[in-house]
Amino acid sequence: MLIDNIVLLKERFPQIREMLIDFEENQGATEVKKVNSKSGKVTLQVSSDDDFYYLHSKYDPVNEATRLIKQYIKKVEACDHIFFYGIGLAYHVEVLMQKYPNKTFTLYEPNVEIMYHYLSEKQLAQLPLEQLDTIHIEKDRNSRLQFLTRFFSRLNKKVLLVPLPSYERIFNDSYLEFIHDFKEKVTNNRMALHVNLSYQVRWTLNAVKNLPLLLKTPNIMLDVNNKYFSNKPAIIVSAGPSLTEEIDNLRYIKQKGLAYIFSVGSAINTLIDYDIYPDAACTYDPTEKNQVVFDKLKERNIKEIPLIFGSSVGFETLEDYPGALIHMVTNQDNISPTLLKNRERAHEVVVDSPSIAIITLQLLMRLGFSKIILVGQNLAYKNEKSYAEGIDYNEKYNHISDEVKKNLITVESVDGSELLTSKSFLRMKKSLEHYIANNEGAEILNTTTGGAKITGAPFIRLTDVIKTKLVDKDIVDSMWLNEKPNYDLDYTKKQVNFMVENEVKLNEDLQTISNILKRMNLKANSSGKSINKLINQFEKTFKSITGNTFYLSFILPTIKVNYDVLVRNSKEISFEYDQQRKVALINKHYGNYITNVMKSYHYISRYYKEMLEQIKNHE
Repeated sequence: MLIDNIVLLKERFPQIREMLIDFEENQGATEVKKVNSKSGKVTLQVSSDDDFYYLHSKYDPVNEATRLIKQYIKKVEACDHIFFYGIGLAYHVEVLMQKYPNKTFTLYEPNVEIMYHYLSEKQLAQLPLEQLDTIHIEKDRNSRLQFLTRFFSRLNKKVLLVPLPSYERIFNDSYLEFIHDFKEKVTNNRMALHVNLSYQVRWTLNAVKNLPLLLKTPNIMLDVNNKYFSNKPAIIVSAGPSLTEEIDNLRYIKQKGLAYIFSVGSAINTLIDYDIYPDAACTYDPTEKNQVVFDKLKERNIKEIPLIFGSSVGFETLEDYPGALIHMVTNQDNISPTLLKNRERAHEVVVDSPSIAIITLQLLMRLGFSKIILVGQNLAYKNEKSYAEGIDYNEKYNHISDEVKKNLITVESVDGSELLTSKSFLRMKKSLEHYIANNEGAEILNTTTGGAKITGAPFIRLTDVIKTKLVDKDIVDSMWLNEKPNYDLDYTKKQVNFMVENEVKLNEDLQTISNILKRMNLKANSSGKSINKLINQFEKTFKSITGNTFYLSFILPTIKVNYDVLVRNSKEISFEYDQQRKVALINKHYGNYITNVMKSYHYISRYYKEMLEQIKNHE
């Protein structure tokens, strides 16, 4: 390889350098060779299936690259980041980056030998290296998925994928696999953005409103002894349309005490209608409408069903709940980890997921259950229905309309046939399969007749599960409900005092930075030391704000999407050397963000003060 490339890789991309060293030392028969094109420019020839193919034109690679890039011009102007898949000798990369040297970009090469030839022929320095985000050489599908996950979680920008067309012809299978995985990651990233936009304020509001209740209720992962659950079977009852078929089986299991029964989401209403009271109901939805799920239970004043709630659940759900309350802390709760500490055990959280069934699966795995049995987990439509009987408030959504049918997709059923499902159900299915694949110890069984096949959870009818798996009677112990919360109240009050100090400091810094922005705006057309001084003051104050504990716990989670936008724009500001333009960009991007910080602060402070008062009065 060229010496300059080796030095650069050592400094910025040492893992790529190590991969290329390994290739040098272990390469076998070569499949790629350099040849001269008619124009004199080098191209690459790839051997495959007793034939060979050109990665670039055998006549004029530069002219070919110029024609290729023309079709991307409008798309490039609308994007923030360019993702090059298939580098070859990077003629197309050079053409595009010469035209748009301020765009950030990624180089992704699925063939290590091709990357080696590129770095032996061309200098990376021909590209705008300050804009190069990363280089990746694909080893296998696992390395691809890991890279794409990191890439999309770290880079909050509009990304344009630019594949080199010859890769689709020469490496068709790996190209199609990449395109599938890339599109899936883009979809997941958009969904995550949508979820964050929808819930970012509610998560924090709920965490603040619910925290005083956490002090009064046991944490099921920290305060309840696993001896009650260890090596015992549990059933997760979901609200799919197949639930109705299993009512008699569930009643039998309940009467004989064959397994713990946990109801998730709306399934509680079907069970209540059939006079089957689960050992606990579980809930986590942060929305205000989540309270509707328990209207029937509250109206009938049913006290015998305890509720296991996520700490970021809609606070309205918990108001006037007649039964016992037990909590679990979710990763969307940024308040509890700061203010609460168990006297004996380290903090634990469940990870926010597309459905309460997946949250409950995580929980039951940690509690030590030996068997976890899924009931009513259709993850698809059955007889054009998505919910079981007894869920009245969802009736208008229960039948598939012709409009909805247009967007449905098929999925394999437990019996090998095809079912209609939605993208939402499919996302739940994949998340469920992820946790099952990473499960250690518990046997997961799917008993949902007419439901989607769940990889890792073999299908077996519930009647057969009763006969072969649930052989011990009266194993359900209700003593776990007698456990008490074990949070260190002295620690909480100490943290509250620390938080009060940080809130005062944040308020001061917000006033200071607002004044600095006003002064910068007045001097926008000035230059010299006075502007530099204001920029330095701004940066120092902004750093103080973003390091403030109150900001990190109460404010940032409510405007996370806004913060990601700021991060996306901050690189443009850091590379701007024109002083007046830099001031204008700071006022535009940071000014908008500070406005959002102040709005969030004023919104959350009322609920924060209520929380402080309740903690103060807690004994």
